[in-house]
Amino acid sequence: MHYMRITTSEDKRDFLLWLQKRSVELARKGIVFSLSVDDLECPNYVDLHVEGIESKEVVCNRIAMLLFRYLRGVWLYRFIGRTLREHHSYLDDDEQNLLQVRAFHEMAVNYPAEIAKDSQEGVESRWPLLFLQIRELLLRQGEVHLGGVMTFRFAKRLNLIHDVIKDTVDSFLANKEYEEFVSVLRFFADSAKQTPGEIHLVCAQNVIRAFEENRQELDLTLMNEIALKHSSRDLHPHDVLMSALITRGPERIVLHADASEIPFFLTVEKVFGDRVKKRASAEADPFLSEFYPLEKS
Repeated sequence: MHYMRITTSEDKRDFLLWLQKRSVELARKGIVFSLSVDDLECPNYVDLHVEGIESKEVVCNRIAMLLFRYLRGVWLYRFIGRTLREHHSYLDDDEQNLLQVRAFHEMAVNYPAEIAKDSQEGVESRWPLLFLQIRELLLRQGEVHLGGVMTFRFAKRLNLIHDVIKDTVDSFLANKEYEEFVSVLRFFADSAKQTPGEIHLVCAQNVIRAFEENRQELDLTLMNEIALKHSSRDLHPHDVLMSALITRGPERIVLHADASEIPFFLTVEKVFGDRVKKRASAEADPFLSEFYPLEKS
């Protein structure tokens, strides 16, 4: 019988529950874990006893891998949730839960466990560095503090997790702000009086122009003058064009593009909904060929 003392803080309950699930499979192989604590009500430590394995090194390997998988899963997920609550309390519960899942998925997919550099023998090159650090602690002193391992030995990893959380929140807020902006534009577009006819928006080589049904370019002079009069800064041409479309209120807006996705066109579709039509084929589009002759390869 060998035992390893695992000192934990808030991880006690979650780790023991997680370990209980993993132990069922190991028990079928004759490997049995038993636990003891110093205080049932408020344990300061957990002693993990292992039966069925004679080698101390094998015991440490087994426990280190359990702890490594726990840190990469349960601990990381909870840490992200706690960070969101502490630093982004303005988010409601549903938003925090959504971002917790997104940040955890981002870490799992794009930031896999760091692999240790090749040892002299080359044997440990395939093992995650965190696993090897935990195993070293267990072999040397027989106990490990999960929070301490992540805080002191993997400070760079914690910084990375914080960066991923920040990027996830920033992306969410930017998208939320965009959706609110689109919602306001949609309100004005739905409220404005519609006029007969259609406006053609043509995008080729990243340039967007608007045309009347008679193929005369849409006059944006008045909208530009209004924008300059009521704004302390120059507005983006797309903002002026969007304002002109909302003011004009055409029955239909036809999109012509030489690329699959144009951000401004996506916004037009969101704002004007069913009033927007798209040309199916850029090659057979007369507006593109007439106003923007494409170079033939």
